[in-house]
Amino acid sequence: MCILKLFRKLRQGKNPAKDTATASNDIYHRVVVPIYIPNITEDYFKEALEVLTLCLESLLRTVHKNTRITLINNGCCLEVATYLKQLSKEQEVVDQLLHFDTNLGKVNAIRAGVLANNEVLVTITDADVLFKNDWQSAVENVFNAFPQAGMVSPVPVSNMFKHKAASSTFGYGFFKNSIKFKKVIDPDGLKKFEESVGANLFKGKRLEQFLCLENKKGAAVISCGHFVATLRAEVFFEGPNEPSSLLIDSKEDFKYIDKPNNEMGYLRLATLNNYAYHMGNRVAPWMKDILLHLQQEEADGVFKNNLPKATKQSFWKVSFYKTLHRLFLIRTPIRKRYFRKLGMKDSSY
Repeated sequence: MCILKLFRKLRQGKNPAKDTATASNDIYHRVVVPIYIPNITEDYFKEALEVLTLCLESLLRTVHKNTRITLINNGCCLEVATYLKQLSKEQEVVDQLLHFDTNLGKVNAIRAGVLANNEVLVTITDADVLFKNDWQSAVENVFNAFPQAGMVSPVPVSNMFKHKAASSTFGYGFFKNSIKFKKVIDPDGLKKFEESVGANLFKGKRLEQFLCLENKKGAAVISCGHFVATLRAEVFFEGPNEPSSLLIDSKEDFKYIDKPNNEMGYLRLATLNNYAYHMGNRVAPWMKDILLHLQQEEADGVFKNNLPKATKQSFWKVSFYKTLHRLFLIRTPIRKRYFRKLGMKDSSY
C-alpha cells in the first residue's frame, strides 16, 4: 500500500498537452520538400544550394495562409543544413524540419514527412522547383472541379497520357464523355521543362495541344509527372507499409505514389496552365527574374477542411479501366483513330 501511494505522488496534476488539438483546424495543405545535397563542391551539386534557395524562396512567397511546410534534410552537407535550420527559425510557415544524417532515399523521406501529419492535401516537391503565383489555387481548383482527383500537378506535360498510372483517369473520362483536346496555354513552359531535363520530349502538336478532361467546372490535363504534385493524404496510406529499399528510382515512385492513386480509382491530372518550373541543377537568369517578380500570397486557399471526397473504386472497375487504357491509348492504330475522332489530325501525337 505504501509503495502504491509513493507512485501516485510521482505525478501531480494533469499533463497540459492532454486533450489539446494537434494543429489549427484551418490548416489543410502541407508541402513536403525532401532535400539531398551532400556537398557543394562536386560539379553536379556546385549550384545546388542556389537552386534550393530559389525553390524555397518562391515557395514561401506563393503558399496561402492555410499551408504548412515540412523541410527534410536528407543527408545534406553542413552548409545546406545550416541554411535550412536558419530558414525554419525565421519562417513560421515552416513548422517542421526533419534531420537525417544519412540519405534515407526520396520515398522514405517523403513518407516520414507525410505520415506524421493530418492535412488533407499534401504537395510533394523536389528541391529544384520554381513556383509561380497562383499555383496552389490552380491545383486546388482542379480538385474542386474534379472531386475524384487524387493527384494534381501544377506543371502540365503532354506526353504522360500513356502512363499506366493514368488508366483510371482515362477510364473515368471515357465513360463521362469528357475527354477533349485543349490548346497549350504556355508552350514556353514545355520548352523550359525540356531544357531542364536535357531532352526533346514534345514534338509537333504536343507543343500545341493537351489531352484533357473537361466538365462544366473546368478542365485539366490527363496525367502528370511527380517532381511536383499535390495528393490527397489518404493516397499515401494505401501504399506499401515497408520502407523503400532504393535511394531514388522511378519504380519506387510508382509503387508508393502512382500505383496507389490509380488503384483507388482516383484521377491523375495537371493544371491547364503552367504554374511551376523544373530548374535542374543549374541556375539561369530567367529563374531569378521570375523570383524577383513574385508577389506574396495573401489568400486563405480554396478549401477550409471541406475538400470534396473521392470515391474509392472497385478492383473490377479499375481493372476494366486498365483494359480501356491499353486498348485506346497504348495500341497505336486505335489511338490514332480515336484521336482523329476527338479532332486531332496529326497522327504523330
